[in-house]
Amino acid sequence: MRIHLALVVATAISLAGLQTTLPDNRVELVATPNGGIQPQAVIDAAGTIHLLYFKGEAGSGDLFYVRRRARDAEFSAPLRVNSEAGTAIAAGSVRGGQIALGRNGWIHVGWNGSRAIERDGAKLTPMWYARLAPGGRTFEPQRPIGTQTKHLDGGGAVAADRNGRVHIVWHAAGLEEGEPNRRIYVATSADDGGRFAPEKAFAMDGGACGCCGLETLVDGKARLQILYRAAGAMKHRDAMWLTVGPQGASTAVRLQPWELPACPMTTFAMTAT
Repeated sequence: MRIHLALVVATAISLAGLQTTLPDNRVELVATPNGGIQPQAVIDAAGTIHLLYFKGEAGSGDLFYVRRRARDAEFSAPLRVNSEAGTAIAAGSVRGGQIALGRNGWIHVGWNGSRAIERDGAKLTPMWYARLAPGGRTFEPQRPIGTQTKHLDGGGAVAADRNGRVHIVWHAAGLEEGEPNRRIYVATSADDGGRFAPEKAFAMDGGACGCCGLETLVDGKARLQILYRAAGAMKHRDAMWLTVGPQGASTAVRLQPWELPACPMTTFAMTAT
């Protein structure tokens, strides 16, 4: 399996469209339906496009899911993902919803919350999760995942595999204050998102850039692949590639060094072939 990586510097403009490749290698430019923005698309083995998009106020909006089968002319009627209205956010390009396809057609969505909720006596911004059962007509009620979400800002992603494992990944403050001490957290489910184990923290050289996004997928060897941007001593914003094995062992590779004493609000894209 080959992993393909792309580095993208985010701008203040959200693209309201997605690009797909047809079976005969023609490229089709498709507008996001219903005036949605920040589209996230995945395609299943049958050629069906599964699309997630945002609508509403940037600081308090909603996520919607549609699908379009191969050769269909139109997308399906939209389903709202978040059961609590206004709990999604689209301020910047790094905080929007992410979608993944799981076993037997499960649809998994994760996103940064738009406002704090009270948990264990503290008010913290949650990392939300919701799923759609195969053939389902409504998403299950959204759930906050994990407890270590202090200073959750740019970055939350979801990955799933054909064996029923689902990973929710985000970065947030560690035990010590400061971006160089931020950690990546991973909460994993072994039953298609029914229940999640307590999150695990991964300590990295350089922490994580607080307002930069991250990207994740599960490869053919059941390894979790994570792209993120470091924030070493507030001077370095290196692009990093973290691999987490099935037993939890991790290795990190520096893809691109970058000296920059500021937050660049970057995003990542990754796909496996």
